[in-house]
Amino acid sequence: MAPPTKRPRVETDEEMSDDSSDSEESLPEHSSKFWLEDGNIVLQVEQTLFRVHGSMLARHSEVFKDMFSIPQPSKPQGAMVENCPVIHLSDAAEDVEEILSIFYDNMKAVDRREIPASMAIAMFRLGKKYQIDYLSEEALEAFRKDYPTDLKFWDPVSDTIITGARVALIKLAHELSLRTVLPALYLDFVSMNGLSDIFERLDTDILKTVVTGRDRLILHLQQEKCRYIIQIIQNKPAIFCCDSAECKSRRVNAFEELSLWRLWDGNMPHDLRVWTEAGTKLPRQVCSSCKKQIRIIFDKVREDTWEKLPGFFNLGRWEDLEDDIP
Repeated sequence: MAPPTKRPRVETDEEMSDDSSDSEESLPEHSSKFWLEDGNIVLQVEQTLFRVHGSMLARHSEVFKDMFSIPQPSKPQGAMVENCPVIHLSDAAEDVEEILSIFYDNMKAVDRREIPASMAIAMFRLGKKYQIDYLSEEALEAFRKDYPTDLKFWDPVSDTIITGARVALIKLAHELSLRTVLPALYLDFVSMNGLSDIFERLDTDILKTVVTGRDRLILHLQQEKCRYIIQIIQNKPAIFCCDSAECKSRRVNAFEELSLWRLWDGNMPHDLRVWTEAGTKLPRQVCSSCKKQIRIIFDKVREDTWEKLPGFFNLGRWEDLEDDIP
């Protein structure tokens, strides 16, 4: 029989600090958004106090539902703030505010495609901790949509997540073993950050995996570049090439300039996004038939690189990846 699931730790009133030596600046402050005058519970999270309704917490969370179902003494035993019992939570105040926004502002009605990264992270972490299943499931769906395992779903993803959120997502994926999203997430991160930024932003336990995977990715793309340039030099131009004498050298030059193996500022590799005319500019001197041939090679290298992507970061094969979610 599997061991019972542990309840997340919620500090008791007795654990509140009443150290009178604390300076006035260190005293907790009321939340500007969630200090509700008719609330009957105060949550202290870091240095922020949220005055909310116990019934609202119990409605959404199995953990709070169980907590409030325990009979309470007629006379309050712990700390009180404005006649409301205080519950300490060991979470980030901004995460709790995100979740309260969902509870009180009906954020379930928001378009799933527009869930901010910070909210999705809070939804998953606190959804798992406090057994708010619909939150963790919604967040996981958003993560898998933004960082898919299939290349055809990678291309349409818009690049709207800020760098800070990428780092937070990487930490969350490691912390909670979300392995299916890690390859695309790593790719997204290393294609948006130079090596110095990677060293500055990632924790030591993650750093080696990311830097090693980045170097393998760059090496693979450079090897593919050399391999196909040799083929272009040795092979005849495209069947319908309009100027075979001139196109051969032009094709080589054009091929070398493909964004796929160009290292951007800070030695950032390509993110394997789909070919676009705007992002893949070829010289006008290259005929349409030869451009088509180069496009075929571009697509083939993308597909092959994506297939090998998990292995670059020591994650095995796509088909073996599973999320370790209880």
